[in-house]
Amino acid sequence: MLDEDSQNLPHNANILIIDDSRSIQVFVQELLHGAGYAVSSAYDGESGLALIHPSEPNVVLLDVEMPGMTGLQLLDQLAGKSRLFAIIMFTTRSALDQIVEGLTKGADDYIVKPFQPEELLARVASAKRSVAMKRELAQAHRQADEALLRLGEAQSQLIEEKKMQAIARLATGVAHEINNPLGFIQSNLGTLGRYAGYLLT
Repeated sequence: MLDEDSQNLPHNANILIIDDSRSIQVFVQELLHGAGYAVSSAYDGESGLALIHPSEPNVVLLDVEMPGMTGLQLLDQLAGKSRLFAIIMFTTRSALDQIVEGLTKGADDYIVKPFQPEELLARVASAKRSVAMKRELAQAHRQADEALLRLGEAQSQLIEEKKMQAIARLATGVAHEINNPLGFIQSNLGTLGRYAGYLLT
């Protein structure tokens, strides 16, 4: 679970560690906590996958080799899904094929075990910046979509108003055309009556 005071942390970023090694978990958690990050953790791929949605991480640190669901299999589960977090793989120096496969499947970066604390912090910070830009871009897209929707609604309303105005003008014109003959007939009924009386006498 996430730390309760994560909102007060200077980085305001959540990191999810998925690694079956308790020693790695303890080391990385202490390092990230010390740097001001909120950290959640899982010790296998299945529980890590289940934590991704509720914890809303900015960065996922994913071990490639784990019992059960491996890191590469977890990447397969995420393939094709929209995500606004970065994935950094933990791998070993002899696992070049895994690095290539992981990057091909959607991982954003990798770090080789054993690693220096400064390297991990630098890669996490870089991933966090990248995610921040992606989230800002996604927010801008949502706002643009909402603005287009409101514009479409306003245009539809304007079109309806113009239709009603046109109908009103047409009705007024028709009424005018009808009233003019009636007015002519009414105004000349007396004359017609007198003329008819003259003819009958």
